[in-house]
Amino acid sequence: HNIWFAASSAPYGRELILLDYSNSTTLETIIVKDIFPGSEGALGNYYSSSGINGALLPDGRLVFMADDGIHGNEPWVSDGTEAGTFMLADLYDHYSNPGQFTTYKDTVVFEGFIYTTEMGGYLGHELAFTDGTTEGTYALDVYPGSSSSNPNILGQAGELLYFTATDADGLGIFST
Repeated sequence: HNIWFAASSAPYGRELILLDYSNSTTLETIIVKDIFPGSEGALGNYYSSSGINGALLPDGRLVFMADDGIHGNEPWVSDGTEAGTFMLADLYDHYSNPGQFTTYKDTVVFEGFIYTTEMGGYLGHELAFTDGTTEGTYALDVYPGSSSSNPNILGQAGELLYFTATDADGLGIFST
């Protein structure tokens, strides 16, 4: 049982914090990893209060946006340990800016800018799905070519994920 949040703590800056309450006699607060070394912090100014831009996988791992000071805002995953906290993929040089993280079935889906040879080159602003592994992270290109679909996740109903996006016919509601 874990609670994830962001907090500033000298000398780390704003980093990912885990409150582990699995032991009913003690609460343990852990700075998971110093993702962005120095006082800047990986979670920077993109978060309000203690919130985290992320969602949980069914196994309890957190998929979230962080900046390591080299790659910019990219999707990361954490199991609550330093060794188990890593960048999933550098989806777009210095600013994929993933957001709208949503748990969907056994994955986390999010939107962001995608330009990576592993996923087919420049896809634009699209949806991405991840099972928490680099190999299991892939994009859904609603509007193939160099045009962005600019998705906006609406939510899940039954077995389907609904989102708005733009394709050759214009803005519409889609499901997957």
